[in-house]
Amino acid sequence: MTQKPYLKKILTRASKTHSQEVDAFTMIELVFIIVILGILASIAIPRLAASRDDALAVTLKSDIGTILQAVPAIYMSQGDKFVNFSQAIQLDSSLWNDNGNIITSSLATQNGVPCVQIEYKDAQQDIPAQNIIAGNKILEISIQENDKCITINRLFHSGGVYTRIINLSGYGIHF
Repeated sequence: MTQKPYLKKILTRASKTHSQEVDAFTMIELVFIIVILGILASIAIPRLAASRDDALAVTLKSDIGTILQAVPAIYMSQGDKFVNFSQAIQLDSSLWNDNGNIITSSLATQNGVPCVQIEYKDAQQDIPAQNIIAGNKILEISIQENDKCITINRLFHSGGVYTRIINLSGYGIHF
């Protein structure tokens, strides 16, 4: 039995249409893929931003720890000859602003207040609980709590502005 020419055309057209459907994605499949990629991106991007903030907070905490070790050591060896932070430590200028006796983090609140401020100064008043007498050299650290500062603040304590005063004059050596 021989095929009629018009049947051959119909079968050929049907096989081409079938092969075209198999080789390509439908529009609805592409829409689903785009929606799934959008959902994944909406989950991943905030996590990446959060991990960047966490990394910055850990870097600042590490620098603060280094400052808390270096400054008392330099003060013990130099006494009142110690006048600014650059004598004790070299900090990354993209993270810290060194103004001599005051170091502030470049990370700041929306109001422009630095998240971290470390100041080398004379005590203004007696603080008996910490054996500080007015005029003693102290290192005062304050970490803000709001906005961008919350991550670094939580690394030191929970709740409120973190403040710590270290009596440099109380290290036993007086010049």
